[in-house]
Amino acid sequence: MAFPRLRLKRSWDFTWPDIDNFVATTFANQLASTLKPFAKKKLKSSVQDERLFSIAKSSFVLGANRVLRELEQGKLCVAIFDREFLKPSGVGQAVASLAISKSVHFAVVQNLSSTVSPKLGFHSLAAFGIRSDFHNSFKDFITYLKASLPCVSISQFGESEKPNYISPMCIRFKGERKDKKIKTTK
Repeated sequence: MAFPRLRLKRSWDFTWPDIDNFVATTFANQLASTLKPFAKKKLKSSVQDERLFSIAKSSFVLGANRVLRELEQGKLCVAIFDREFLKPSGVGQAVASLAISKSVHFAVVQNLSSTVSPKLGFHSLAAFGIRSDFHNSFKDFITYLKASLPCVSISQFGESEKPNYISPMCIRFKGERKDKKIKTTK
């Protein structure tokens, strides 16, 4: 008796389009100014700084491990990765599949770490995420972020009231998968 082969290949192909440098630099500057409360300070901070830090900490996630963990739990609405972090194709495909399954807006930005991390006082920044239950004070930034990223509607994953949007990934469906019929002998 032969066992059927596992179908490990997805039924769609995707490519990571490059975001142009102007959008990437404006995005990095906007991100750095929004994440100012996360910046490492050498002096004592005031009570207001601590309050801003707690609000930002409840809305944003920094670092690859934390972003991937929150993405798996379905707590993110936006995830942004550095292109160098997703260089191995297996990592990029896994992150894309996870974002598709969770209906998360996501983008890949060239040189995210080198442009944003020095402004925040970090050595590197491989990933950045925004929680679904973000604070209202960041609503303008998140609206700007979602508007600046191209979205692709995926209706192949099932009918629902609101469509799932994935950004900025380009998806080309290969066509219907044909299941092989099992031949039975009498």
